[in-house]
Amino acid sequence: MLEGQLAYSHALGYATYGSDIPLTADTVMRWNSVSKMHVALAAQQLADEGVVDLDAPVTDWLPEIDIAGDYEAFDLSIHDALSHTTALPDTWDTQCTRELDVAWLEEQEALHAEPGTLYNYSNVGWSLAGAVLESATATEFTELMRERVLEPAGMETATFDVSEVTEHPYSIGYSDGSFYTPDLHDCPWLRPAGWLHGSVIDLAYSVEAQLSGALVEDWGAMHEQHPTYTSSRSEAGYSYFTWQEGEVTLVGHGGSGGGHRSYVLMVPDQDFGVVVATNSGTWNPYGLAHSAVEHFLGELETSDPEEMRTDPAGWDVYTGLYQDPDGAGEVQVSLGASDPYLYVRFNDGSNTWYRMYQDGRDEFFFVSSGWNYIRFVPEDDGTIRYFANRWYVAERGAPEGPPPPADRVEELIAKGSHAQPREPGEPLF
Repeated sequence: MLEGQLAYSHALGYATYGSDIPLTADTVMRWNSVSKMHVALAAQQLADEGVVDLDAPVTDWLPEIDIAGDYEAFDLSIHDALSHTTALPDTWDTQCTRELDVAWLEEQEALHAEPGTLYNYSNVGWSLAGAVLESATATEFTELMRERVLEPAGMETATFDVSEVTEHPYSIGYSDGSFYTPDLHDCPWLRPAGWLHGSVIDLAYSVEAQLSGALVEDWGAMHEQHPTYTSSRSEAGYSYFTWQEGEVTLVGHGGSGGGHRSYVLMVPDQDFGVVVATNSGTWNPYGLAHSAVEHFLGELETSDPEEMRTDPAGWDVYTGLYQDPDGAGEVQVSLGASDPYLYVRFNDGSNTWYRMYQDGRDEFFFVSSGWNYIRFVPEDDGTIRYFANRWYVAERGAPEGPPPPADRVEELIAKGSHAQPREPGEPLF
């Protein structure tokens, strides 16, 4: 979409791997986490109308919620859920039958950290947001989204209801030898996090409705809400991630799951947006979306990876003993005895230390996998507080311990169990 017009659309390949059914721009596909921006739009509309207060406790609408651990449900707000700062563990099963309103009657896992202090991507947090909106409006979630966002944006085939997908030509996802029909992994309580289906034309209309302010007047205010402390220095908004490439501000979000991957990338200042989707679970669409931006708007000034490196002489700020009683346990981060590099040891009984490699700024890795990158997250005064990962969060306690023995160090530069390869320059979402 460029200046309010559909500038280009095209499709290649087949609706199902190995078939002769062509994929078209009107084929319905699964959008996964791109769904979140549509939920955020509905939440902001309701806030603008005074139906909900984004900063109020979620217990104002869901008083039955019970959370294990040191924090209470009234510590959580809709704002926290929309900006990935609830600290709710991102643990879930896609093969579930629980309805959205029922799931939040059960006790939830203990939070990773103090709510509102840490960006940590959580699909479960978006389930919570959807449950609050459903309760606040007394409208079933899929119908609420249809009335609030999908129909007003002109998204004719778009739906969060998997049973409606087959009313239109649809794609079947494919990944590593497995096929994924639209109904294979329908999880009602997680629909707000990633169950939107629709065509790329529908998503293009959605992008235009966002850029034009047709759905939310002050749409830009939804963008930058909390720093991610990733190497790209992106800001997490209400489902959106915002970062700079030279003088250009980009806003985007990707999705992955069910044999499909997608990416929405926008340049609000130039009224431009591009959507890319594939029914291959292994091809990353970010590179094509980024190339489309450059094709229509000109070459972007991407960051030089070396400019994001910092002097190892200053890495002592990250050292210390970190505690995660509900997940990783005790984590020790130390400097080497005879080199300036960081090493990490988990309390798993092996006494093995792993060298950490800097991806950029406060983000490191010891296993080269997109979802296994570690962020060191500071307090407001710059003191490091968290050793954070998508799957666990440890809070800093004791100061630095002894350096690792040379014979206990391993260097892992292999894909991990949660490998999601990143394109060069792609923000980690």
